Amino acid sequence: MPTEPETPPACPNCGRPVRVAEECLQCAMSSALEAVKASPPEMDLGEEVEGFASFAEPKLPARMGRFVLLSRLGHGGMGTVYEAEDMELQRVVALKMIRSQQFAGASEKQRFKRDALATAKLDHRHIVPVYETGEMDGCPFLTMKLIRGGTLADLMSHGPLPAEQAASILAKVAAALQHAHDHGVLHRDLKPSNILIDEQGEPWLTDFGLARLRTGAPHETLHGAQIGTPLYMAPEQAAGRSDEVGPATDVWALGVLLYQMLSGRTPYDQGENLAVIQRVLSEPPPRLEVSTPRKLSSPNHF
Repeated sequence: MPTEPETPPACPNCGRPVRVAEECLQCAMSSALEAVKASPPEMDLGEEVEGFASFAEPKLPARMGRFVLLSRLGHGGMGTVYEAEDMELQRVVALKMIRSQQFAGASEKQRFKRDALATAKLDHRHIVPVYETGEMDGCPFLTMKLIRGGTLADLMSHGPLPAEQAASILAKVAAALQHAHDHGVLHRDLKPSNILIDEQGEPWLTDFGLARLRTGAPHETLHGAQIGTPLYMAPEQAAGRSDEVGPATDVWALGVLLYQMLSGRTPYDQGENLAVIQRVLSEPPPRLEVSTPRKLSSPNHF
């Protein structure tokens, strides 16, 4: 008499098949994340924390070494920027550090250090200056000049900019890029959120986290890897042809910025990243059709 096939073991939570004596990895990860959300680490002002390694998202204000974190200014895929008071030097700065540092790998730390190294080489009135770079318990950080205001993305949220204002911003950002290129630094992620607009309406280029130093050494970026933001990528960047990425790649992104400032949209519009990349690779940029722009924007109106 034939025997019935043995029923494979399954996770008691989700029913997913698992190996004998092994727990369902997905359920284990979900449980861990829920536990972290239920009991997030908190730090009160004046409480010294044992290094940055234990840092996640603090309850503000919070004390970190010699810094007091006052407010969160923003974050990207890698770093979080805080308004912070340097208790030792008695000044308020923008303090940038890796997000979720206890989970940061070697490649993330290397990218963060590259940001600091690239920016520290530059000295231009439209590039946010770095005051200090360092590490606390193996976790890198950097402090920068605090720019109060908003970003170019905030400024464009109300619609296209007047041609005069767009040209002024573009000229100053282009000069900042030229300075970076002259010092062997490619930005590779030029976009509205990486351009700060201060209270006087002046632009400041920031976030060199994807920058590449043109030192003649082998490229760190693997061939075929798309590095950057698809809506602002040049064709060689979108195709992952890292050996072809150069100053012209940043100039392409600069052109996208001008197009967006004047029209209120990017050349390839919004959409899924893969679809945008395919359009960048297969379609020439559309002609710019500009409607009547609004009046000159106040630098404080975001």
